[in-house]
Amino acid sequence: MRRSSSISSNPPAPPPPAPAPASASASAPSQPGSLSAPPTATGTRPAPPPPPPAPAAAAAPAQARLEPSIFNVEPIDEFTREVADWLWGFCAQLDWDKVEIEAKVGLLVDSRAGGMRVHLPVPIETILTDDTGLRFESNMTVNQHKAFNMLLNSRVEEAAQPSYPSARVRYAHTRELDTFHDVPPAPGQSRRKVRVTRDQKDRNKVSAVEKVRVADMNVFSPKRRFDWRVSVSLEMPAPIPDTPPTHSRHKDRISYSHQLFQVDLTQVTTPQAPTAPPTHELEVEFRNARPLLEEAAKEQRGEDNRYLDMVQGLLNNVRESSARLAPLAASRGACGRGLPLNGHRPRGYPGHAADFSLVLVRRHAHPQRQRPLSLSPPETSLTVRWARRVPSSRPPRAPVLSCCTASVFIPPRAPRLRAPAPALHSPSRLA
Repeated sequence: MRRSSSISSNPPAPPPPAPAPASASASAPSQPGSLSAPPTATGTRPAPPPPPPAPAAAAAPAQARLEPSIFNVEPIDEFTREVADWLWGFCAQLDWDKVEIEAKVGLLVDSRAGGMRVHLPVPIETILTDDTGLRFESNMTVNQHKAFNMLLNSRVEEAAQPSYPSARVRYAHTRELDTFHDVPPAPGQSRRKVRVTRDQKDRNKVSAVEKVRVADMNVFSPKRRFDWRVSVSLEMPAPIPDTPPTHSRHKDRISYSHQLFQVDLTQVTTPQAPTAPPTHELEVEFRNARPLLEEAAKEQRGEDNRYLDMVQGLLNNVRESSARLAPLAASRGACGRGLPLNGHRPRGYPGHAADFSLVLVRRHAHPQRQRPLSLSPPETSLTVRWARRVPSSRPPRAPVLSCCTASVFIPPRAPRLRAPAPALHSPSRLA
């Protein structure tokens, strides 16, 4: 009997080994001019090693935030703090609805030095605590006034565009006649004066205000063409007086409003002196002083407030207005070593003039020598008179003269009528 088995007597042959994969260099034809490895002993060329992976781009180290100080606290600007404390000190006990806070652009002149701009040994803007012998003149040239009018008009037109992302700038153009009347003072009070304002377009619009000046802060700004003054006043409604006016003035004014502030550009003429040139004024004021003083009261109570930010906004508007008036000078030129007559005084040279600053440094010059300089426009010329001699160890024949005063004059001409000053213009696209 045959026993079956699960194992076959003739086992199948094992499968043939898998062929070795052909190398890429052997299968691919060589390209002319291509690099290849040298052949091995068997005649085959191995594949070149793969290129190393590109290094990952090193991430730029994160820049640490610059902290304001080692205590991580930013100190309050002393100038802003001083103005803020000064305002609150004079306004805290007043009627906030009648308070007016404004800053005027002008010049601090020395009455004892022939009306020249004051010189102080300070390099940056400084609050004056003693202004004895000084007076503040709020005025500018007609060319500066006209150019600043055009500059503010362009801001109105720019802000009126639908795509403008910031706060709008609006304007109002008024022409008014102010008359000033003396009224009998109350017992124990000084002389009182009431201002009556009549609109030149609508004579029925009449208002009377008694303005009382409370305090002034004068700021000398040697790096700019103009100084400025911050004033606190009370404007109280008053009845129209029956007394005749002592004097009057015509005001042509454009008021530009931007958020909390208003910039007034005014041209003033006096009927009592028809031949006198008009004055041109620039002032920045709070449209309403109550919101400012309410924030100041919050600060006094230790609450969150924006008082310092609001005061800083007033200072920013005054500084920017003064800075943008610098290149709008009526006369320009170069003198000496090429120093421009642009109102900026190099450090260490105290030469000042009523309309611009001038500095000349010359050697071997006689102290009484006058030298005319050409300016623009052609009909305007300049005379330089040396004002001070600097002590020097040099021989007397070679004095060093470092500072001078300057005066602008127009050569004599045939008499003619004074041309009227250019009037203020409203923004053309919005008028």
